[in-house]
Amino acid sequence: MTLAKYPVTVSVNNLTPLPCEFSSTTERIDVTSAIGTREPDTQWSFVDGAGHYHAWARREAGLFLPTLYRRLGKRAWRCNVCDAKVAPGYTARSASSGREYIPGLTEYRIRAKPLPALGAAMLISTPRSERVSVRLIAPDVTMFGTGHVVEPFVIVSTDLHRCLIAAPPTLTTDS
Repeated sequence: MTLAKYPVTVSVNNLTPLPCEFSSTTERIDVTSAIGTREPDTQWSFVDGAGHYHAWARREAGLFLPTLYRRLGKRAWRCNVCDAKVAPGYTARSASSGREYIPGLTEYRIRAKPLPALGAAMLISTPRSERVSVRLIAPDVTMFGTGHVVEPFVIVSTDLHRCLIAAPPTLTTDS
């Protein structure tokens, strides 16, 4: 996905939006031998003991489990909220030829274009690797999440999501 064709602005830590360049890349993970004869069951859903809903979701790069995670080196899926073990649903698939891929990590790179007195001082003074709140604003979509400052005016994130509400909230600060 790319929003580069739109006039895009970025608000960092709820400061005044700055114009920015936005790009994203999603790694492809070869799972030809790992998947075997199973594929995600798009009709599967599950509510864990704490009442958290889980299901397969679709994005441009393919199916994923937005409410589950796996610890590095572990096979079990766990709830992002309560850490309960969850076994995602799979179905048998027909044999196919060729390689099979699933989407890996998506990295979003945001390069703010500083304007005098519009949040530029904050981005210059933010230490590298500091975690910040990020909101990308385009005419037809708003994305939000967290990211890390990797150099002045550059933020990298693997955690941006489309805002589901029709009209995203305006920038406000609590007093």
